[in-house]
Amino acid sequence: MVIDNLQWASSRCIQFAAEVVSSVPEANVLYIGMSRDLDTVKLLKPVWTSVPLIRIHLKPLEYPDVRTMVFFAIKNPGIPDEVQDYMMRQSGGNALFLRKLISWSLETGYLNIGKGDICLWQKPAEEELPGDVSSIIEIMLGSCTVTEMKVLKRAALAGRLLDLELLGNLTSMDEYSLAETLDRFVKLGLINDNGNCYTFSYGVMRSQLISQISPSLRQILHEKTAMFLEKREESTELNLITASK
Repeated sequence: MVIDNLQWASSRCIQFAAEVVSSVPEANVLYIGMSRDLDTVKLLKPVWTSVPLIRIHLKPLEYPDVRTMVFFAIKNPGIPDEVQDYMMRQSGGNALFLRKLISWSLETGYLNIGKGDICLWQKPAEEELPGDVSSIIEIMLGSCTVTEMKVLKRAALAGRLLDLELLGNLTSMDEYSLAETLDRFVKLGLINDNGNCYTFSYGVMRSQLISQISPSLRQILHEKTAMFLEKREESTELNLITASK
């Protein structure tokens, strides 16, 4: 029995499942549970003491893995760095997303082989992504509230590196409430906490969120972001001038 994405299940559901498994330790059943949240393991404590348990940590794919998968797809070693960067950023090292991105890029013609076996690449628009990946992202975002979706959409337009101050400006949320919301996203595996900033775990999620924002609202948010960054740059320059006097 395979149960994926346990990080989206409630603690009560996980505890109930653990109790069911532990109540029949003699059953000849192999259970495979997958989660992106380490707290899930704590909720499975009843299982530890009743049936044999093996924990396996799976690391995301890295650049060499991306290159290998693209090579086998196009049968050409001349893969541009831009292709690897895009595939790595959009997939976040997720093997399923990577495989679908490669197939989609070949089907749409964004990635193909030209004359002389030259690898040709046209970068898709930031809101484009494979349809079957889009449906997976929708499921991943299913537990988010309307307010949380608003934050995620604003974050998607804020750029690849998510700055708390900028997000606060775009969402009109105070820093503490915003930080708590982002912390929940981290636990759900939607974004990564890099210490001084946040990033989306998967670029395809950012693309999906951007695609759900109307062109008019997208323009307003882009202008607001540009104004914020311009003011911050002016403030930094002023502080440097003051400090040099």
